[in-house]
Amino acid sequence: MSKNILKSSQERREEIGEEEGAEEEPTEDAVRDALLDAETKDEQPTKRLNAEIPTGLHERFKEACRAEGQSMTDALTQLVETYVELKGSE
Repeated sequence: MSKNILKSSQERREEIGEEEGAEEEPTEDAVRDALLDAETKDEQPTKRLNAEIPTGLHERFKEACRAEGQSMTDALTQLVETYVELKGSE
């Protein structure tokens, strides 16, 4: 999924939210809507990945992504791509 498409979708939703007086932090529904918008514009289909991780690790990951201004989805995508490059895929 292209980061630019996702970012522009999120920015559009944030602008709409600001006009309507919505909260600053995107809600889970807003993020899901942005992902769906991006998915419909992207040539590459996506698949949902669910994983159970320790709560503390999740919170640290979330904070690290926020500090970098990056979505958790984009960071995980980069991590998976790096893992596949290192381990190889067949």
